[in-house]
This record gives sequence, structure tokens and C-alpha cells, in this order.
Amino acid sequence: MHRILPVFLLLAGCPKKPVETVIASPQDLTLEVLNQWVEEVCELIEEEAGAEFTTTPHVREATRPELTQVVIEEAVLMTLAQYPELSERAVRDQLSGTSVQGILGKYGILTAVMYVDVDAIWQLAEESHGGAEGVPAVAKVLLAHELVHALQDQAANSGDVWDKLPDADAFEAYRSVTEGQASWVERRVAARLGHDDVAETMIEMQGWSFEEGPKHPAAFTIWSAYGAGDVFMQGLYDRGGHALQWQAVSEPPPRSSMIFAPTTYEPAPLLAPVGVKKRFAGLETKLGQGTWMALEGRIGEVHLREMLFEHGEAALPLIRSVEEGWRREATLPDRVARFSELWFADSEAADAFVDFLASGAESDQWQVDALDYGDAGVKITRAPGMSEGGSRASNEERIFVVRIGAKVLMLNAVAFRPGRRADEVLGAMLARMEET
Repeated sequence: MHRILPVFLLLAGCPKKPVETVIASPQDLTLEVLNQWVEEVCELIEEEAGAEFTTTPHVREATRPELTQVVIEEAVLMTLAQYPELSERAVRDQLSGTSVQGILGKYGILTAVMYVDVDAIWQLAEESHGGAEGVPAVAKVLLAHELVHALQDQAANSGDVWDKLPDADAFEAYRSVTEGQASWVERRVAARLGHDDVAETMIEMQGWSFEEGPKHPAAFTIWSAYGAGDVFMQGLYDRGGHALQWQAVSEPPPRSSMIFAPTTYEPAPLLAPVGVKKRFAGLETKLGQGTWMALEGRIGEVHLREMLFEHGEAALPLIRSVEEGWRREATLPDRVARFSELWFADSEAADAFVDFLASGAESDQWQVDALDYGDAGVKITRAPGMSEGGSRASNEERIFVVRIGAKVLMLNAVAFRPGRRADEVLGAMLARMEET
């Protein structure tokens, strides 16, 4: 990944001596103090991560708009690396509403700088950790997490690995690797410092727990990276210690299914996706006018788990019966259209998947109707309504599911009503499948 390395922001080595600093007001939380804490935490990071820093990035204070810009710039470059056919303008337009609400800091992959929102750190300390007395604990736990990302960059060249990921499933897998290792090390450093409560608060803020997993649909994505990734890293450590963890950072799992089954991890070449590339290209334009941004690639376990989140653990056997699949997700500012094709071992397994979706949706919130397409099909409608972790618009959804032999086609319309346009799109999906 192309990066800017401001040399004046880097120091060689990692000092070992802890620094005692008294914080009585926000004005005391200076960059000098934060950088002293970086030096203190650095030694613990090296011990818990099993690798050494070559240089230690300094902290730069960042406002929320500045943090947002750092996040957007990374997202733009990562998206264009995977989907070079997209225009930079289209990607930026889709990311224009990005918010970093709740983010206390971030290690910049492109700049090798640690950005910290001092006001957000102070606010969290006041709300949850005793005010000024809790500021050092909150800051050090945050810095521990972000320092691991810096170490990943130095010890495993993670910035370049991001550039080589072939599709969205590999991207999600690597996100779980990098965030999972950062979470795994962060919690151990917090324990060494006596700040377990701070690490636990940060998990709660993200809407998940190790015992319950994600507590609502909106928390799934962050849980799959931080929570499932943390468990994955523990599984690798149990198998092969730090060496296997670092191997996963430099040679990531090619599929997200490995994240949920650490014993299956084996380094493998990140091959370009095969099968039905561009299967659904352009179909979103039949569902509404505007400049859609569409991403296409293999469908993996992480996407299927998110799709079937509300079905809980009962969906896992069906998810794992999917042998291969393809997905295209297209977005406008006010709507999302998802096109999927899932391949099963036989028609019985495909039927079981369709039946499960239909039976699981039988509730006051959902309506299930038969579809006159293919060998079998259903239309599942969720009416607008409030639910934890979402809004009325985001909870309006229509799912069209059609089985053809051992394959299942799905069209998800989120936050809008496709009406008769859905019939046109389903017909096009069926026609394209029959052509290949």
C-alpha cells in the first residue's frame, strides 16, 4: 500500500522505563504525556505480541473530523485496490457520510502515525472510569490496541498485505486477523496494567461480549473483527504460539470460514476469485436511478452469518452447507441491493436452506409468500419497525429466494420497496445463471 512516512514522527527503539504523570485537567493530557505512555506500553506490547518494534510512532492529536478523514482515505485506497474498475469519485461519494462516532483513536496505515482524540478519551474516563483518575488507564489501553497495528505493519508488512487481498471475503478474514490480534494483545496488556475494566468497557461500547457475541445486528461487523478475531488468535496461539499468529498476519487465511474455525487455518495463496465474476453486473440499475457503488466477489461465512444474523446459532449448519457462492452488494445513500448465488451439494441441501429461511421468518414481524420462480421460491417481507440497533428505514427488507436445482438465488432489497422491478431483476438473474 502506498504510504507517507513522516520521518520526524518516528523514534527508534522502545524505552523501558515507566513514566508517572499526574492528570488533573484536559489541558494536562498533552502530546508529550501521551507519547511517554506510548513508550511505557511499548515494552508490554513486545512481550505479549512476541515481536519487537523497529520504530515507535508518535501520537498526533486528532479531532473527530480529522479521524474521519483518516478512515475515509484508507477505505478509498483499500476499496480501489480490490475493485480497480471503480472510480475514485464514486467511492468517495459513498463514503461521504462516514462517521467515527465512538472511535478514540486510530493507527494510520498510510501515514504510520497514531491519531488520538483527546476529548473522547477524557469523556470516556469521566463517564465510566472515575474522571481524571481514569484518564491514564483509558489512554494506555487505547494506545496498546493501536500500537499492535503499528507492530503488524513493521513486523509483517501488513500495509502491503491489504493491497493484495483478492475479494471481500479475504478482506473480512484479514480484518479479523489484524483487529483480532490487536484485541488479544490489548486485553493482556490491560491485565498487566491492572486495567481489565477499561478493556471490558471498550468491548461493551462496541455492542458485543465474548459470552453472547453481538447483541444486535448493527454490532455484527465489529464483533466479527474484534471478537471472533480475538478467539481466532487465541486458537492460533494454542496451536503454535506467537509464531503461528504472526504467520496469519503475513499470510492471511484466504476465506473467512477459517476465522470461525482456527484449527482449519493454513496459509494459502490469495488467488483471484473464480466462477461467476460479474454475474450480477448492472442489475442494481433496474432497482433505482442514481450512482450506485457495487462490490462483487465470493460470498463467505462472515457475510452469510451477517445475512442470517437474526436466525442465531440455528443457521450455522445451513451456512456451512454452502459450498461456494457469489455476491454483489450495491448501495445508494438511501438503499442497499444484494444479489447472491449459493451452491450446495445437491437439491435437498438447497431445499433445506430455502425451507429454513421461510420457517425462521414466520413471526409477527415477517410475512412469507410463495414465489412462482424456479423449482421453489419464497418472498420474505419485513415491514418497517423499530428494533434494537437499527432504525425504521434500515429494518424494512424484502428477500426473494429462488432454488434452481442445487443452487439458490437471492435478492435482498433493504430500506426500499422494489415493487414490480423485483420481477425484472429475478428474471435477469435466472437468465444469467442458465447462460453459464
